[in-house]
Amino acid sequence: GKAENLNRIREGIQGLKVEIEDRKMRKEEITRLYEQKRDEVEQTEAELREEIKKLKKDIDFDSIYSKRELFNMKKAIDETQRKMVKTQESIEKLNNCLLYTSPSPRDLSTSRMPSSACKKKKKTK
Repeated sequence: GKAENLNRIREGIQGLKVEIEDRKMRKEEITRLYEQKRDEVEQTEAELREEIKKLKKDIDFDSIYSKRELFNMKKAIDETQRKMVKTQESIEKLNNCLLYTSPSPRDLSTSRMPSSACKKKKKTK
């Protein structure tokens, strides 16, 4: 009787000790996994914060000029380029006029081309 009950109690206590050790090991494993995942989450958050900073910089740069302002700038650049081409054409025409209206080396009183060649031609659209 008593010895048998005492052995059952000892076996029960031993079983509880094993269960407690098992739970401790599971708790340590769970804690380790939790800390690992927490570190991964913190790393991911840090990477996302950096990405957000980069995106905000890009957005800030893009918002410096509105689409309308960018369109107007492009229009102004295009107009300036057209004026540059016209100016270059005018310079070439003037150079041609100077070349053909300069005095002939044989006859200093006459030119090689009439002055009418230097007059502006009317634009035709």
